[in-house]
Amino acid sequence: LVKLAADGMLVVRLKGGDPFVFGRGGEEAEVLQTAGIPFTIVPGVSSCYSVPAYAGIPVTHRAYASSFHVITGHKKAGIME
Repeated sequence: LVKLAADGMLVVRLKGGDPFVFGRGGEEAEVLQTAGIPFTIVPGVSSCYSVPAYAGIPVTHRAYASSFHVITGHKKAGIME
């Protein structure tokens, strides 16, 4: 992203869903900001709530579930616990 943008190219990083939910959107934004590359983030719709909604299943309901959690089972290699 940085190399092409620095070379004057218009770069689009297209991701499915929300780039900040288990995506690298936050990491990529940090790198671009550090490099002084202007960017715009257009959030998507995350499958963690859109798929249940499409099936008619609410992820929260005042009578049954007051919250829901999205958790990953993976960390970036080299990250200490």
